[in-house]
Amino acid sequence: MKILRFWYKEFPQFPITHRDYWRVVLVFHCLLIASVVPLILCVINVLFFSSYDLALFDAAISGISFLAYMWFRSTGNVIVASICIAVTVTVAICLFVYLTKGYSHSVVWMLVIPPITYFLVGRRWGTVYSGLAFMFCAYIVYQQVGVDFPKPQGMGAFLNVVEACTVIVLLFRFYEKTRSQAYLQLQERNTLVTELAQTDRLTGLYNREKFDCELKQGQHSALCLLLVDVDHFKKINDTYGHLKGDEVLKSMARILQAQVRSGDVVARWGGEEFAILLQDTTQEHAFALAERIRETICSTKIAGLSISVSAGLAVSNTSVYEPDKLLRRADKALYQAKSGGRNRVVAA
Repeated sequence: MKILRFWYKEFPQFPITHRDYWRVVLVFHCLLIASVVPLILCVINVLFFSSYDLALFDAAISGISFLAYMWFRSTGNVIVASICIAVTVTVAICLFVYLTKGYSHSVVWMLVIPPITYFLVGRRWGTVYSGLAFMFCAYIVYQQVGVDFPKPQGMGAFLNVVEACTVIVLLFRFYEKTRSQAYLQLQERNTLVTELAQTDRLTGLYNREKFDCELKQGQHSALCLLLVDVDHFKKINDTYGHLKGDEVLKSMARILQAQVRSGDVVARWGGEEFAILLQDTTQEHAFALAERIRETICSTKIAGLSISVSAGLAVSNTSVYEPDKLLRRADKALYQAKSGGRNRVVAA
């Protein structure tokens, strides 16, 4: 594998996320294959078929391809390389079909042109190259109408079919790899976008939009909503600065996450307020949790400061689940906790 990686140079301007990354890989594929395969065909044409004109043609293709490979390896000019390969492949195959007069199933090599040209130079020019090549192929085949083959199909015809089909399979295997890789990258980006869309950047908790969705989808049975507010948070910002306030909020987020269960939902409700949605929890257990959170925060230095919180608790206790009413009740309880002296929990 290390030997193979040596022949495929990575360019820093074309990371795997770049739109031309796979075009660079295909350029290397084409140039290396065009350097090696024609050389093998040259030997076969000399030893087995005594076809020196085709052998010379193959040798020339091999040499030109290797020089192009060395040039591309040093420059990384993918646009020029792609155009040159598309033109060279199209012309070389057409010339090969012309030299063989379309016999020995040489026309099957025409099927290699579309997958290479479409990938390297795009839909428009891929159509141009493929269309011209197929028209030329049709002309060559038309010349054979009503003419008997000069000799039975031999080993050359067999090798043409095998070699062309092998190249086509390898090309489409490469395309499937690029498609799969692109799909995985798209999946990862979609996951990241989804996470960013529903996550509060400062605390890493869910944001209000995500929490609203969770609240609306909640079940009315034994559902508790807890709103927690940092007392005198404006004073912290005014006295110590907003960076200190951010530290307090991040520490609060960690404490809240540590206190709840994995299935509970914790979100930054807005500003210095946090919301906790507790599933399958009675009011007594929810109130005990709220008190434990309050006591933990009071007894802990948060960002080097002594702070307190107020909390409002509401329980869904109606046969019809009404998230808006549940939220209003919790918010009202929070207001009572703050107006009643703060540093306390009030249940609606």
